[in-house]
Amino acid sequence: PVSWAKNTSPATLSNLVISGYSAGALGTKVWSQHLLGLFPHHKASVLVDSQAGIASDGTEGQLLNSWGACSLPFLSELNQKVCSDNQLSVTVPFEAAMEAYPKVGFGSIQSKVDKVQVDFYDAISA
Repeated sequence: PVSWAKNTSPATLSNLVISGYSAGALGTKVWSQHLLGLFPHHKASVLVDSQAGIASDGTEGQLLNSWGACSLPFLSELNQKVCSDNQLSVTVPFEAAMEAYPKVGFGSIQSKVDKVQVDFYDAISA
């Protein structure tokens, strides 16, 4: 868990890399700003892999709400409300992280065709 990593890490990290693949990329987008603030660092990078953030209208917000993301303490009151209304997109906290940490490198890897993402899109859009 995050608390274990915080308790066993140096006071300031030389390098911090936050990364997630597929559904883990969703978590990376939502948690990156909090983690960048939690772990002081000299250099940091955030990388999301295989999560384009494409979903039919409303499904992304419903999904975040059903996963309990709306009660995350580091979401602003406004974003908690937007999330509770099933309207929050993972791009909102991800863009906030980019704005808050302009010296951190942010990247995204996306394949042309990803069957898992296509199936996920179909499942949550049904």
